[in-house]
Amino acid sequence: MKAFISSTFTDLEQHRAHVIASLRRAGIVVDPMEEWTAESDEPRKFCSDRMKGADLCILLVARRRGHIPEGEIKSITQLEYAAALENGTDVLVF
Repeated sequence: MKAFISSTFTDLEQHRAHVIASLRRAGIVVDPMEEWTAESDEPRKFCSDRMKGADLCILLVARRRGHIPEGEIKSITQLEYAAALENGTDVLVF
């Protein structure tokens, strides 16, 4: 099983770390943004590509909307959520 973690980073860094560690202890594959290299693809494509193959999207929501890339009206987190829905990926929201 593969899980995708979606959230803003600055305000949820510790929460993300806890969720990632817990999923990995449970034997679930996680490919978190903390381990990604710099990407040149436009954000909508990049989010969709990273979501492919995920069985589950864990969406951590707090008080920040997150970064909105130039030319977009949605934040990266919103784009990731939309990609999960488009792919039919199950989403757990916390």
